[in-house]
Amino acid sequence: MDSLWPLPGECRQLLDGMFWDLESPSDRVANCLPPGPKIKYTSKDVPWPLPVRHYERSYAGVVSTRSTLDPLGNFKFFVYSIRFSVVDIGSDPNQNLASDFALITAEGLDAEVAQMSVNLYLPSQACVVANTKACGTIALTADQLDLTKRFNAWLFNVVLGKPPFPAGSTPKYIDSPKGYYILPLMDKIEHVVDFDWTVVESALISGMIYRKKVKFFGGFAKLEAADIDCDVTDLEAGQLILRNGRFSEGDLDDAMITCAHNGMPCYVTAISEHLNGWSCFPSSDNIRSLSYADYYASKCEYQLRFKDQPFLKGCRLLRASNYLKRQEPDAAKGKDLPKSNERLELPPEICSLHLGIKGRLCRGAMRLPSVLYSLEMALLAAELRDRIGLPISCFKVLEALTSRACQGDVSYEALELLGDSILKFTGCTFLFLKDILQTQDQLGATLYELVRNKTLFYCAVVRDLPRYVFVEPFAPSLWIPPGLIRCEMNQTCMLKDKRQRFLLVSCRTLADIVEALIGAYLMNSGLDVALKAMAWLSVPIKFPPTLPQAIISNLFAEASSLDLYKLIDVDRLERKLGYVFKNKCLLAGALNYDSQKSTCSLLFQRLEFLGDGIFDFVITRHLVGTYQELDEGKLSELKQAIRNNENLAAVAVRHRLHPYLWQVSPSLKKSIAEFVSSYISEGGKAFGLSNVCAPRALGDLLQTIASVVFLDSGFDIELVWKIVRPLLEPLATPLTVTLHPIKQLETLCLQRGWNLSIHVNCTEGFVQAQVIINELVMGNSQSEDKKVARRLAATMALRLISHPTTNLDLAGEKSRCQV
Repeated sequence: MDSLWPLPGECRQLLDGMFWDLESPSDRVANCLPPGPKIKYTSKDVPWPLPVRHYERSYAGVVSTRSTLDPLGNFKFFVYSIRFSVVDIGSDPNQNLASDFALITAEGLDAEVAQMSVNLYLPSQACVVANTKACGTIALTADQLDLTKRFNAWLFNVVLGKPPFPAGSTPKYIDSPKGYYILPLMDKIEHVVDFDWTVVESALISGMIYRKKVKFFGGFAKLEAADIDCDVTDLEAGQLILRNGRFSEGDLDDAMITCAHNGMPCYVTAISEHLNGWSCFPSSDNIRSLSYADYYASKCEYQLRFKDQPFLKGCRLLRASNYLKRQEPDAAKGKDLPKSNERLELPPEICSLHLGIKGRLCRGAMRLPSVLYSLEMALLAAELRDRIGLPISCFKVLEALTSRACQGDVSYEALELLGDSILKFTGCTFLFLKDILQTQDQLGATLYELVRNKTLFYCAVVRDLPRYVFVEPFAPSLWIPPGLIRCEMNQTCMLKDKRQRFLLVSCRTLADIVEALIGAYLMNSGLDVALKAMAWLSVPIKFPPTLPQAIISNLFAEASSLDLYKLIDVDRLERKLGYVFKNKCLLAGALNYDSQKSTCSLLFQRLEFLGDGIFDFVITRHLVGTYQELDEGKLSELKQAIRNNENLAAVAVRHRLHPYLWQVSPSLKKSIAEFVSSYISEGGKAFGLSNVCAPRALGDLLQTIASVVFLDSGFDIELVWKIVRPLLEPLATPLTVTLHPIKQLETLCLQRGWNLSIHVNCTEGFVQAQVIINELVMGNSQSEDKKVARRLAATMALRLISHPTTNLDLAGEKSRCQV
């Protein structure tokens, strides 16, 4: 494991040597920044950059490793099969037939990565899974390795659509920076790795490229007469005459051909016996119908010689695309089918056959860039996992490094939400015990400095995380293939294209990834490992192991001046909570609302600060672990529905916890009584009652109780959740969650294209809120509290909109919501 970030500044012990006064990362970085104006960061060699723009792309070390000669003069490689299994064939049955491949590397892959599966979302709504499997080792001769490199150059030039070299020039290739290679496997031989060297040799002599240059005039290709043997007297049954010879129908089964009229390769899907040169050419022009022979004569200046030959049906070979991007589930039915210009009906004599090259080879190869890119991503994640040195799946690390912008199956947003709650929880605990004299506001300001994006950004930079992140969709055109690559793709020329060498990453994204990594370790390995990950990431928060004796002594001194048993029924409260306190004096701070005048170190407001972090953590952990299929937005809605102040206040009243508050002011006591009365008459609601604002003290009461249970139990967060969860039941679920009325109104207006605005005016100590939709007043409310006034006005507007007699004049016009 790497050594931890050495924190500068003089350190002093606090509370029996448990804590260290840490200089904040922002202060450290400010001292390290070079003088002068802001600089643009383009290399990891520049120390302590300001908010970042570009970082250099990198590969895992195993990807770049090259094989060396063994004593026998051979090159040793590890072999991994890549086999495809169809999940959904979609509307293209040809996707069911694709060649499998073998990946050979000079160094063995990570054990997890060697068994990975990649979901591929192909055109025509087809879905395929690529599975990798370790298959031992193999030795290649120097000639076989040279053949493999040249085959990789040919294969990826075809699938990536690389243009041919200008006529008369000599192709120049260099070794790719990637040291692995791809070889085709013999068809449908399960559990056996047998390279198809015949296909490799056929490919290299086929002359097939992605697109040959053809002569165009008036938008159509001009076909030149080929040197074709026109003698059909000795033509055998089942033979067809193509541009480069005579071939049997068996040779054309799933064969790769190049079309002379456009220079594009395509694979044959069938032989159309009912279609030939005399057949009518399909046209939208109904005035005059042409035969196929007439069409080629007029448009391509070519006279078909064998008009009686049946035509070939085929599909054009398209460039490899990003097949990691999940297709929209509601795609139109018509989009499922191949485009008309992808399906071809061709006279055989304008086609050149590439013997030994089948369509299944190219269809399988089209999937390889997406599979290999996923493999490279997983290997980088495994490399970072090994650097951190803590137990976790590399795929969980990969999830934490992948942004939603990649448009793949996983993203870090939910883990980032969880990591944020861990930082808040540990930060609240650390600061609460670090300085017993800080007020709630001071604690909040210090916590912000510890966990804000700028601090986490510098943690990411100091641990060199930018080289591991994935923040953009896979672009095959920028991906560097293995084997031999064209000389213009080398490192020198790559500098001309910043998109190919550099990755644009924002400061906020790097901060989010730090949080996501912490969340990933919690989900995969538990809180203790997540705390160690925080230490490795240099987050300036230390989680205390025990309650400091200084705080306990202070509590006993405060409790000695009070008779706690005369103020509250401690035994009854313990029965309600299902927990017996070891240090009952902790309750003095949790229930004494007016403790600002007290000398007790556990002020009610300080405990509420700690409890807020505890509630945020336990609820977020529960939601992320229970509803792993939900995105961050839905999880945030669920969390807000559970832990908003109105709901927590209702929970306190439902369990009769409010009578235990003492030293409550007369005005607060009146507000609590009004809320309790309204709650009894209306019942609890997720976001408050119809006309009463929930007193903040009631919601805080649950959080202070959770805080003292946490402290009394020796920081047992599992016990806290075991006690708190029954109080919060029933918890909101995706089926029962109630959105905030304002959120509901915003969503409704966006869906229907209505113009929404909420106006707030303060007059004579009251707040008046008015909801206006399409210049019509739809809700009006008045309250002493601004939030309550806005919420009640939104509730009134929702009721009015849903009433069957309401008729809004929408004018069919969409506009942006303004709130």
